[in-house]
Amino acid sequence: MKKRRIVDSSKLIEAVESGKLDKKIYDKFGLKSVRFRKGGKIEAKTRRRRTRQEIDSDAVALGEIKINRRGSLVVPRALVETLGLALGNAFRVRKTRAGIYLTRL
Repeated sequence: MKKRRIVDSSKLIEAVESGKLDKKIYDKFGLKSVRFRKGGKIEAKTRRRRTRQEIDSDAVALGEIKINRRGSLVVPRALVETLGLALGNAFRVRKTRAGIYLTRL
């Protein structure tokens, strides 16, 4: 079994976000690309990132949540029933570049 390579994740993330070419990143961190055979040729496997518009087009709008004067979120009963929520459910809230992300605990 090959020895695991330790990579500083923060530096790797900086390199990717800076827009460096994949080959330069692979060389700098000593990584190898995943390859597979297709039609007798070996080709590098790449994955295209989805655009914001593609992600939004896949999203389904279920309703609206409003904030009242006390700062509480008001979720309509129909949305609560659709999502299968119950009194006392707790959520983890994360702020992302795309918006707000709620996860039921």
